Amino acid sequence: MSPLSALSLAFQWPALLLVALSATMLALLTGGPPSIYWVFFILPVWMMITWIIKYGFALLEAAANGEKEAPVASTEMMGPFGDVRAWAVPIIGSVLGIAAWHSPLPLRIALLVLALGILPLAMTAMAVSDDFLDAFNPLAWWRSLLGIGPSWPMLAVALGTLGIIGAMAWRAQLHRIFSIAVVEMLFLSAHALVGGVVHARRQALDFAPRHSPERERERGDAARGLERQRVFDQVYASVRVRRDDQAIATLDRWLESCDARQTGEDITALVAAGANWNEPRGYGAVLRHLIGVCCERRRVPQALALVEHALTLSPRFAPEPADQVIIIARYAAQTSRRRTALQLLDNALVAAPPDTRPVLEALRSELAG
Repeated sequence: MSPLSALSLAFQWPALLLVALSATMLALLTGGPPSIYWVFFILPVWMMITWIIKYGFALLEAAANGEKEAPVASTEMMGPFGDVRAWAVPIIGSVLGIAAWHSPLPLRIALLVLALGILPLAMTAMAVSDDFLDAFNPLAWWRSLLGIGPSWPMLAVALGTLGIIGAMAWRAQLHRIFSIAVVEMLFLSAHALVGGVVHARRQALDFAPRHSPERERERGDAARGLERQRVFDQVYASVRVRRDDQAIATLDRWLESCDARQTGEDITALVAAGANWNEPRGYGAVLRHLIGVCCERRRVPQALALVEHALTLSPRFAPEPADQVIIIARYAAQTSRRRTALQLLDNALVAAPPDTRPVLEALRSELAG
């Protein structure tokens, strides 16, 4: 998920509905003239603000974990308890904002720049470690800085831009509901944007999100590994009852469903599994078939590796088709394994039919010379 894709989470229906509801409530509760009855509105106002703050951090986590849908704004977020990490950004922002408000102009600018630099690092640190204290830990900030790298200035500029837009919307002569809604949307957008950067820089941050191409690939490989083991068990069961044709047919159906990368992995896995079968006759038949598959798919290096493995089990091993023997023997000679090539040709000549013997003998004479 890219940072811009993560930013779209703040504009999905769960977030928009929360902003519409909370902005309307806050405008109604705080829009009247001050009076003694205002004290009764403190609790609902606090609940609305808490709701937005906690939902902002929920968006941050969703974006960091590669979620494609915005989380639901549950009523459990309205209370003061729960995930304390959501309060790190308001605490840091409030402390630096109050300090800037009571400082002269040069120091005020410096504090605002400091806030723009610290906030994305603190948010990143919490998203990666799940630790509230990391938001205030300079060492955690440094690790976050090393992780997000060149994205840090971009985040600082983006947060500053969102802050300026929010200040302009608050000062403008707009309807109170609209002003509050704009500020809330900018707050949620900032969290989603930082979460998107965390997801995009997950490898540099050593962060393992719930959803990522790596995780999807791992889950796919795990599921495929289970299916492959089931196929291998079927092949072994056929070999045990001397149904080599059935074992090879099962194996062919599986290999036809594989791409080039998976074919090599599956053949290697089957050879390793077959070494424990205690069925040398059937295992040899499977090896001969796999060598043929490798030759057909132009995986000659792997075919030679299978031949070398088979020769360690049976020094008289050789593939049956002469064309496979010739291809593998030539490749073995080209890769400085002339002895293996000669041994393979000698084994093939033992049972070679009369029409193929001259070709094999000519190649052997060529390699021996």
